[in-house]
Amino acid sequence: MSDLLQAVIHKYTNRDQLIQEGIWRGDIYGAVSGSTPKRLDRCTRGWIWRTLVLQSMEDTNNQTLNMKNVDLVPVPMVSVTSYSGTHLQENLPVKPVHEHGYHSRVNSLENPIRKLSQGIRKLTPKETYTHPLRQSNQHGSNTNRKDEHLGFDNLTENMEDMDDINDGMVLKDTLEIIDLDLSRLIIDDIFRDPRIHAEMRQIMFSYLVHLSLQRNPINSKSDLKDRKFYYKQGFHELLGMLFLQLYDPINNMASKSYMRNTLFIFERLMNQIEPTFYCEKSLIHWESTIFAQMLKVCAPKLYKLFYSKDSHGKLINKHSNMIWLIRWTRLLFMRELPRESVYIIWDHILTFTFPLKTLISSIIIMIILQLNDILLACNGGDDMDDLMEIMLHIKDQPNIINLNPVELCKVAGNLTEMWHLENYNDMKLMVDKYLNPIKRIDPHRKRMEDKLRLKVQQSLSR
Repeated sequence: MSDLLQAVIHKYTNRDQLIQEGIWRGDIYGAVSGSTPKRLDRCTRGWIWRTLVLQSMEDTNNQTLNMKNVDLVPVPMVSVTSYSGTHLQENLPVKPVHEHGYHSRVNSLENPIRKLSQGIRKLTPKETYTHPLRQSNQHGSNTNRKDEHLGFDNLTENMEDMDDINDGMVLKDTLEIIDLDLSRLIIDDIFRDPRIHAEMRQIMFSYLVHLSLQRNPINSKSDLKDRKFYYKQGFHELLGMLFLQLYDPINNMASKSYMRNTLFIFERLMNQIEPTFYCEKSLIHWESTIFAQMLKVCAPKLYKLFYSKDSHGKLINKHSNMIWLIRWTRLLFMRELPRESVYIIWDHILTFTFPLKTLISSIIIMIILQLNDILLACNGGDDMDDLMEIMLHIKDQPNIINLNPVELCKVAGNLTEMWHLENYNDMKLMVDKYLNPIKRIDPHRKRMEDKLRLKVQQSLSR
């Protein structure tokens, strides 16, 4: 146990104190306005996340959660289609991977990870070869997708009609795409370890089983091989970030309690994230009813920039903001901010103090405000491509590198609270104050200036 963790445990005797004083007030980071927050080691942050979530046994529907109901599920055996060269041999015989009932990477972790460098076109689901908001082909067309344009120019105009409730994959395809995504998870070298790959695989599969049962509770007794699973790209990166902070092989190798803890926290987080930000219709609804409206209240000039209208009052590039909002929301800022800033924001998210729909919207607005001057230099309309380029590559901006995530979360939390109280004027005033802070004069300097001014007046009066 680190010295920092011992100090944290001694200082915060209950969960509410940790949330109110430690995280939202920023005491745990030793942070004051303008200072660099204290870095928390993995052991300390893992304890914080366990304390925040495992001691809170209510989900978004105020139903009691039981750790026994969020348990690890053994990964079933699946058959694997053979590959040759770079093209899938569809007519080759299918051979079982193993003779026992469950996959070897769960029960025999010494086995190496099967390489997935071939057959990627077969393994990769539609999220990677079409734009996430493009109308899915509901008739199973065999169009040659490798020649399909992958840019954002051909976004469909009837995106609001999309419904991804039927986008589930069968068991075999689900396990193979999980393997593919986990094999290219590069947020830390630990994920190259076959044991870690196996543990991540089982955690992810367990979550997908629970998600499938939530969506289709009537068929809860059906065989897993007959079920549909709702995996989407991004799940594995969120899980990886959680796993890194909770992984504890020294103290929990025998019980694998860190795997169950990771699953429970991941499931609690995804209960709020997945229905809103991984469902296209819900994401579009959130953008129009929450994010855009909050931006309009807080920063009218930026709102006009992102939601430019033509001479007839029609929105220009109606869904262009989705290009960057998808990545920001689904990965919870992993691609946009420095790693330590992301961790601090996640600390605040995992307190579940505010509904995540509005809190994440407030955080996005606060991040955008860091780029206020740069963005306002764009004229919108014809410069929409330049605007999107900025929003997709903010990580190298000095204001983003040097931002204070503790202060950012404080203001975002206040904006969220005001939004729910409908204090719109106060929201605008808070943002204006944030953009134009009152310069504080050093009191010692002020006394010296007053004395000097008095001497000048006395000399002039002689």
